[in-house]
Amino acid sequence: MTSFLFFRHARRWNLDAQWIHWLTFLWVSVGLWMLTSASCASAYDEFGDSLYYVRRQILWMSVGFCQYCLILGSSMDAILMIGRWGFVLTWVGVCYTLIGGIAINGSSRWVAIGPLLFQPSELVKPFLTLEAASLFSQWHPRSFWWIRVLILILLVIAILVQPNLSTATLCASLLWFMAWMSGRPRFQLLQIAAGGVLVGCLSIFFRSYQRERVLSFWNPWGYSNEEGYQLVQSLLAVGSGGFQGVGWGLSHQKLFYLPIESTDFIFSVVSEESGWIGSILIVILVMTYSWVGASIVMRLRDPRDRLIALGSLFLLLGQSAINIGVCLGLFPTTGLPFPFISYGGNSILSSSFLVALLVRVSRRKVRYVINL
Repeated sequence: MTSFLFFRHARRWNLDAQWIHWLTFLWVSVGLWMLTSASCASAYDEFGDSLYYVRRQILWMSVGFCQYCLILGSSMDAILMIGRWGFVLTWVGVCYTLIGGIAINGSSRWVAIGPLLFQPSELVKPFLTLEAASLFSQWHPRSFWWIRVLILILLVIAILVQPNLSTATLCASLLWFMAWMSGRPRFQLLQIAAGGVLVGCLSIFFRSYQRERVLSFWNPWGYSNEEGYQLVQSLLAVGSGGFQGVGWGLSHQKLFYLPIESTDFIFSVVSEESGWIGSILIVILVMTYSWVGASIVMRLRDPRDRLIALGSLFLLLGQSAINIGVCLGLFPTTGLPFPFISYGGNSILSSSFLVALLVRVSRRKVRYVINL
């Protein structure tokens, strides 16, 4: 009943909000269809249930949809308050991973709450967007404003120490981009960017696994049995798809050749099964999303709303572009998921929150209440 009322109210929104709303549901539907094929072999091998990951994804999507409805039915003041408390909790969670987190694949990024695993560095993204938008839209050269900047910088450093270079780079880029778009002094921002590049280079230099990833990116075939194995198998999957693909569910690489095929390299499975036709359609979907999002940003007049929309779009589209680029060998291998397509509850919750923020600010002057 609640869902029916929600969709009925959606027809009253402005056109941009409706476009983002329906494009998101198309994105989610396509992602679930892709995940069903990409994860079936590994799910059956690990759990004896080929739909294990799909069922869990649907569960997290349901939670994300409830979150989406809650945000759209809340005032901006309430959302900002939720964002402030969410930022504090996830900031503490990121710091906790450094002392008591659960290490997976050599990185301590996870916190266990009962049977559930949460990744604070993933969940912090929408809250970081709200915090940065609030800060840069009402900037004053006072000492306590620099304390807030310092807290944001410490968050990025904590994510980097986990170590999680890809997410730390994404969050740092988000802050820099929002500061640039808010009109902060350009020369200072260029200095900060140079410092960030230096920190990234030092991290790669002192961490052997990051250094080997970069080397394998430049010459994956020379490291085909080591750090370059993932990229080589991804390129084989993409190349095997050809123009039309081998057919849905018929990927060969997902049969225990391509690692983490349902998360980081799910686009490679899509390319193999649907070929360049399917891959290009996915890219068109993302580009259409960016075009509608840019239309929303240009229409907004409030500086804070504009920064919220920019930050949300930056994270959703940036992660999508990086994930596609990694699968095609355009970027070094990272652990960034494809929003709404890669398997993972943390990614679903973070992405649905970002979309809700984008839709909410796009219909800022429209009164909206969900009648339960």
